[in-house]
Amino acid sequence: MKRFLITSLLACSGIFAEAKLLELEAGITPWARQNLPQTTLAYQTVATTTTPVIIATDLAKINQWVPGLFARIAVLPTDEYGIEARYLGLLQWNRVYAISTTGTSPTYSLAVTNVSPITFTGASQVIEDYKMRYESGDLLFLWNISPLYDQFFGVRGLLGPSYIFLEDKLDQTISSLTFLKEYNIKSTNNLVGLRAYGEWIGTPEPFIWGVRGSFGVYGDIYRQVSTISQSIPVSATANYRFVASTAWASTLFQGEVFLGINLFNSLRIKGAFGGEWLNYIGSAVSQPGRGFQTGSIYHKNHFLFYGANISVEWDLF
Repeated sequence: MKRFLITSLLACSGIFAEAKLLELEAGITPWARQNLPQTTLAYQTVATTTTPVIIATDLAKINQWVPGLFARIAVLPTDEYGIEARYLGLLQWNRVYAISTTGTSPTYSLAVTNVSPITFTGASQVIEDYKMRYESGDLLFLWNISPLYDQFFGVRGLLGPSYIFLEDKLDQTISSLTFLKEYNIKSTNNLVGLRAYGEWIGTPEPFIWGVRGSFGVYGDIYRQVSTISQSIPVSATANYRFVASTAWASTLFQGEVFLGINLFNSLRIKGAFGGEWLNYIGSAVSQPGRGFQTGSIYHKNHFLFYGANISVEWDLF
């Protein structure tokens, strides 16, 4: 490991020593997300009538926009070719949703089986706590197909390995004066694959504008952990834990438009708006847990992320 680190440092030193251009860019990325599954998460029973009271999409109604970080570094030994690293992350959505009653007639229950009818449990309160986190990173071969910033049009292409981490977690608590039951489910998508970028840049000085997009193909290494626990009454304690892993193919489509200003031909301030569409993704809110099996994992969720990006790009040399 020590020899590997020394070799890596020497290699990086050589690349920087031979670099003709070094680009740094960092910015803020507020994002929102859509397409949470329409799964029923909690039910209310009055007499013999049962109705849904919490659906997965309820968890997306507030706290929709969250701030994140965008950063990249590009090292070009020539005007045309180089290596670029990108990062987008620190994006986390949170939502707590609760229903309760002081009466004795309604009975609340959680959707904790994947068969019908579900198991009902008497209670006076249900609390849903949902979280989603997103991060991604790319290491790309960069090709300036035509010169950038010094002509009216520039074209850049990039291709390389890509990684995306998408995790969501649902914690459900159902309670009364004499009863407490919890259902926790956590899903993790580790997407490893290849991603291709394209950028078309216009430069009517001092402004810059353009469009950029990317397409990615990934293998989704998926893991889901589901737990049911009952702590009150102690005499009826029952705990269940299910762990399953599987894999499948996923795809990504991303695109945005941007507009900015070019200062001194080396400092650029950009604003962009666009979206990213992730296909064939697993989610905690689409897999009931008590009848949990690897074959019952629903992996056809299609999440849409969209938002803005404000960044500063600086050519060090």
